[in-house]
Amino acid sequence: MEKNIIQEFLNEVLGNHKQFNPNKHFYNNTKIGRKRWGQIYRNEKSVTLKELVQISLYFGKKLNAIAEKRQLSLFTEDIDKENSL
Repeated sequence: MEKNIIQEFLNEVLGNHKQFNPNKHFYNNTKIGRKRWGQIYRNEKSVTLKELVQISLYFGKKLNAIAEKRQLSLFTEDIDKENSL
């Protein structure tokens, strides 16, 4: 199963991703709609680099940490696919 980068990032920022309740301020500042947020939060859709940037800026974190998690996730996903062949 693919790692949920958004929830992992929120865990690092807040301690527990379930503590975050996005509000109008979050949606306006990140330019991510409610429906789209739900999809990426639940890992139904992949988060884009632009969305990662907006989320990291909102929380005042460097993109490096969240981008590295995304790259690591993609890398381990590829290894898992190769091992299942």
